[in-house]
Amino acid sequence: ASMLRETFPKQVRVSTKLAEEVPRVHADPNQLHQAILNLAVNARDAMPQGGVLTLGTDVVSAETLRAKFPEAPNGSYAELCVADTGAGMDVETRQRIFEPFFTTKGAKGQGLGLAVVYGIVNSHRGYVDVESEIGKGTTFRIYIEVPDASADAPDIPSRARRKSSRQSTAPAKDVSGERATILFVEDEETLLSPIREFLEEEG
Repeated sequence: ASMLRETFPKQVRVSTKLAEEVPRVHADPNQLHQAILNLAVNARDAMPQGGVLTLGTDVVSAETLRAKFPEAPNGSYAELCVADTGAGMDVETRQRIFEPFFTTKGAKGQGLGLAVVYGIVNSHRGYVDVESEIGKGTTFRIYIEVPDASADAPDIPSRARRKSSRQSTAPAKDVSGERATILFVEDEETLLSPIREFLEEEG
């Protein structure tokens, strides 16, 4: 929030709505930071005349989450929320926002920001949900499972892979040992470095 206040236009007001006690989760903080940053940049772009960007945290139960993700296992989930008061999206756009290279920004967008968010959440076996209406803003919510405090820390890589939204995704190809080149183009300086580091960490 502090970084966004310093870098975003002054007409975009950054507020927080944080739960007092949010339990720890097994996650890569740099990747979650990247996901939140991508959502925040999109929110900023949706409010060219200004508005309110709200960052929030909460804890929800599996019963609550199953209203949208019936396959969610028992337990509790940490929620990260990024909401804006911008232009909003119609149903057709919402159904495609996580597709790589799909963008509503014309020549100004590459369509990778939300695809990266989807990939990060998916790699954490989490869930991502979006609510939006034309003229009423957009709210993204990321849910990460809270580990059972009474059990040993779970071996995350060995757990069954869960989808982070209702759309299907192809399993990631293991490129270890292979030579591969990825060309990443991004004119948003705040996105360039973290995404480059993320790609390099993945080999």
